[in-house]
Amino acid sequence: RYDLVIAHRFKPIDALLTLGRWIGWPACIGIFHGLGELDRPHRRWSLSKRMTPNWRIVGVSRAVTDDLRNDLPAISPDIICQINNAIDIERVEKLQHPRDHARQLLGLPGNGFIFGCIGRLVPVKGHIDLLRAFASALPRLENTTIAIIGEGRARVELELFIEQAGLRSYVTLLGEKHDALQYIRAFDCFVMPSRSEGLPLALLEAMSASLPIIGSDIPSMRSMLEDSGSHIYSSNNIEQLAQQLIEVRNTPKPQLDALGKQ
Repeated sequence: RYDLVIAHRFKPIDALLTLGRWIGWPACIGIFHGLGELDRPHRRWSLSKRMTPNWRIVGVSRAVTDDLRNDLPAISPDIICQINNAIDIERVEKLQHPRDHARQLLGLPGNGFIFGCIGRLVPVKGHIDLLRAFASALPRLENTTIAIIGEGRARVELELFIEQAGLRSYVTLLGEKHDALQYIRAFDCFVMPSRSEGLPLALLEAMSASLPIIGSDIPSMRSMLEDSGSHIYSSNNIEQLAQQLIEVRNTPKPQLDALGKQ
């Protein structure tokens, strides 16, 4: 006798559409977090044919919502809504350790400049792009390292590249960390090299820590990065990302702090 049932991503939504024929919940909400979840024709057909007025479909960013509306033209625009991902800023700020303590907890050097990244180690997150750009820029990056929090199937590929490119002394794969946001101030700059995203919470958390940002220009992040004065590069453009790394590293600290506050 639930009054409202909420499902995330296609498969649970599809299951609820089937169950709803017999159970008849008063209201259901289906939430989509990324682009391309309805690229397969049978998925579009399944939702279009079975969606009923007691449903609302939510995209977590403008880009995701536009993607849903393009894929589901037969569904009333009133059913498809946009609710941006958000964070509780006060809570997040209280969880964030000071820079030196965060580095100590992660086993990172207390001095030197650290580019940081948080995200699952999967190809869509673009970590390999960051490592390639870093390897290219390294001769012009004095006393600089990279730290990546996250775990996933791309670890083997990343470790192989680190070994082949001679980056073992410069890159630390920290693995998965509970409440990773608490360590975010260990970084001097946050890099989001994603090739596709809905609206990444890690980006919002980095902004709440007043870190300068480098991010790819994918639709779900571009407007946020533009509005905050962040550094933006064309997704998959390794040379451009390398230049952004060099530019940020050579920016005086007072200017970096001002960018972070912005």
